[in-house]
Amino acid sequence: MNQIYKTGLSFLLIWATLLPGESRAQCACANGDPIDSVVHSVTLAGLADPNTVIPIPRFDPTAGILTCVRARATILTTLEMDLYNREPFLVPDYFMNYYRITSFNGPSGGGISASQTWNKDYGPYALEGNPGPSPDSVVHIGPEVVFNSISLVRTTTNVVPYQGVGTVNFTYINTGSATMLQGSNNYRLDVKALTDLTLRVSYFYCPLAVQPSGMKNFSVVRTDNRISLSWITENEKPGTRYTLEYSRDGRSFSALETRTAVQAGQARYQHQFNPDAAETGKMYFRVRQTDAQGKEYFTPIKVISYEDNGQIQQTIYPNPAKKFIRVQFQSPQTGTLEIDLVNTLGQVLEHQKQRVTRSVTTQVDFARSHGKGIYWLRVRNTDTGEQSVSRLTIE
Repeated sequence: MNQIYKTGLSFLLIWATLLPGESRAQCACANGDPIDSVVHSVTLAGLADPNTVIPIPRFDPTAGILTCVRARATILTTLEMDLYNREPFLVPDYFMNYYRITSFNGPSGGGISASQTWNKDYGPYALEGNPGPSPDSVVHIGPEVVFNSISLVRTTTNVVPYQGVGTVNFTYINTGSATMLQGSNNYRLDVKALTDLTLRVSYFYCPLAVQPSGMKNFSVVRTDNRISLSWITENEKPGTRYTLEYSRDGRSFSALETRTAVQAGQARYQHQFNPDAAETGKMYFRVRQTDAQGKEYFTPIKVISYEDNGQIQQTIYPNPAKKFIRVQFQSPQTGTLEIDLVNTLGQVLEHQKQRVTRSVTTQVDFARSHGKGIYWLRVRNTDTGEQSVSRLTIE
């Protein structure tokens, strides 16, 4: 059986708030706070490939605590077939069944999988003999609407595979097969099946409390197997507590250390964390600030990765900067790094190349002075194609 597919594919990625009609009952916040959401929507028009991988951005754990993930696939598939008799004589009773399956699956262990099947009997068809071929030796079937804008929906509370940095892959499958029930073994069947697919992935999360006031420059720097954490406070009030916390999944945090402010004014806090020498994967860090009234606030989450040449996901310090910056990578980088300083008009003001080996940090010295304002720092590993862009303030 030959499959003939239309070429061309359009791809649309949308980041939006959830529509009011989406139910959130399964994803409520434990403390009764209102749930929030981020939605990623991908539309594939005229999709012909029977097996398609669709990357979806992971949920950023700095935005809040992810409670559940919902995926909805809306599918429209049309089918056309041409059945040819390849016998040199008339076959009066071609009769066949066509079966098709459509499905989508999230990452392994992610709890999202859905599918639907369709089948139909065709015939009998009386087809003249071939050579020729004569018009009477072929029958055209369709267009047939197989999946008429069906909607497949799955929700999971196993959120670990869906959060962090980078993307998570969904796999979409839409394929079919034909069984000749009666007729001849000498035939040809050409199939053209086109699909319009919209995959909508909704992240439901409970927002974190307001970020701490008076805190700045929360920094997490890895040197070999040591992780140095620090932050600065301004206008500090006595009795304020700072709890340094870490997590293995970006969701469940444990305390490393608690400090209590004893005087007003400015203070600098530092902590050195020494993981196991055989550490792998990612570690997430944040600071919980608790004021004298018991109100809690959280810093953005910082991530350290032990995976070589994974996501760059850089952190810049100092920021604001003057003549130089240091760049912290989420995972160790090996290869040639292209580093660009870009202004808000998209113009590259400085371009540097550095060769690195398993580096988690690098220093960038500006070749000339730049005016005060907002810039972008772009870092790309040319060996892997990984790229990250961060905002930089120059003062």
